[in-house]
Amino acid sequence: MYPTSPIDPDVVGGSYNADVVKLQTWLLSQGWASPAEVAAIQQNPGFYGPATKAAIARMQTAYGVSVGAYPGYWGKATLTKINANPTLAGTQPKATITPPPPPPATPITTPPATPITTPPTTPITTPPTTPITTPPTTPITTPPTTPITTPPATTLTPPTSTLQFGDSNADVKKLQEWLISLGYKIPDGPTNYFGAQTMAALNQFQADNKIDTQGNPGYWGPITRAFVTAGFPCVSILLSA
Repeated sequence: MYPTSPIDPDVVGGSYNADVVKLQTWLLSQGWASPAEVAAIQQNPGFYGPATKAAIARMQTAYGVSVGAYPGYWGKATLTKINANPTLAGTQPKATITPPPPPPATPITTPPATPITTPPTTPITTPPTTPITTPPTTPITTPPTTPITTPPATTLTPPTSTLQFGDSNADVKKLQEWLISLGYKIPDGPTNYFGAQTMAALNQFQADNKIDTQGNPGYWGPITRAFVTAGFPCVSILLSA
């Protein structure tokens, strides 16, 4: 049965934390992961990767969750379906997050050492030293330094509300316009929808500015907003163009 304390619905693809381990443990114990997915999860527990997404997508199909273009996304709609029917289980072999122990190692037999016979030493005759003539030093000319022009700072203001993957509103568009003005790429432009492109651009901004996302990259939360509001100099992709 699903745990009484639901897993945080903000857990997203690419996360690496204890909530993901909790989610993977439940998926394996309820028979939602195929043997290949079980092996991949056991190799790297805690990582929300392709194997975890595939197991979630299989479970969402069984529950009838409408996922649109984002199968395998762990969100509020999926939690609602599970809570409405917590006894539904998958058809795959049930497993645990801990892989079975490896087979016992085959003992290695070391052959007896073969004695090494050292041949007699041949005396080395050192030829007379040839004097080395050092050529005159060629002066090194340093080219003039090219000044670096810093692009003007953006005049746009980011939103003050919390935003995450799947949101769709005017504040999402405001965040997209602000990221684009800093040089971060969102190919579809400001669309009001917080999708994979917006998440990737925000994740890159956080990485460039060394913002501690506490295991939730690409999440516009209080830590990132506090960094920007405090007036720290934000690193822009335009600076390296």
